[in-house]
Amino acid sequence: MPKTHRLTAIDKQVGARIRARRLQLGLTQTTLGEAVGLTFQQVQKYERGTNAVSPSRMRDIAKALNLPISFFYGAADGEGSADELIGLIQNKLAQRLLCAFNEVEDPEMRASLVYVIEAAARFAQRQRQPSTERAVEVR
Repeated sequence: MPKTHRLTAIDKQVGARIRARRLQLGLTQTTLGEAVGLTFQQVQKYERGTNAVSPSRMRDIAKALNLPISFFYGAADGEGSADELIGLIQNKLAQRLLCAFNEVEDPEMRASLVYVIEAAARFAQRQRQPSTERAVEVR
């Protein structure tokens, strides 16, 4: 009887981190697959967490993505910050925002942009609160 591997949250985390790094580098699944001797379908299965990545394949993927293997396995207990960052990197609008922000060189302009986005986030958060719980923020 063949041995089966039960997929875990770590398999999904590893896949999400592979995808995030691939997107960060602007690579397609096909390009990454070719770099490590896989089809794009297999890369897709790894990224979705459908298939677990073997240790030797993980070494190849980490090398192709120019990261240490430890990047893919760190903070698996849901500490948040690394996984939140990965989620952000996977968001296409966030990618566009970060790329545009990176083009702004003036530190004062950057600070102003952050202030505007933070203000918009606070406004959106207040809109989600029931009207009886809304409080007026004075700055």
